[in-house]
Amino acid sequence: MEYAKDAIKGLLTVTHYAQVAFLTLAAILLVLAVLLIVNTIRMAIFSRRREVAVMKLVGATNWFIRVPFMTEGMIQGLAGATVAFVVVYVLRNVVFDLVKKQSIFNNLIASTHDVIGTGIAILIVGAVVGAGGSAAAVSRFLDV
Repeated sequence: MEYAKDAIKGLLTVTHYAQVAFLTLAAILLVLAVLLIVNTIRMAIFSRRREVAVMKLVGATNWFIRVPFMTEGMIQGLAGATVAFVVVYVLRNVVFDLVKKQSIFNNLIASTHDVIGTGIAILIVGAVVGAGGSAAAVSRFLDV
């Protein structure tokens, strides 16, 4: 029996670099999503600045003003995460149908349970990023 130590070492090295590249890309996309949500919420705040000023004049707390904008950001984050989850789920099914014909690749397909678990995680991250980004945008506006 021959052990292909060099081939496996090379494969593990390439896999490690691919993993680092994908994690870096994911982090960059997460930061860009936060910036997009912050910009959108700032535009919403700017368009409703008179209403916010009136609310502050009549004694509304910062949280009373902040919650509708955070809800809007959370909905935007959930909408984006839902689109991502649907794309991943559909692509998984397409790839599964293509690979199902090749019996040697059956162990490489993500199960439906794994895909749904990942989708739930994506939805949670989308909601948190949306709410957090909008909270940051609103807090910068309310501090002025």
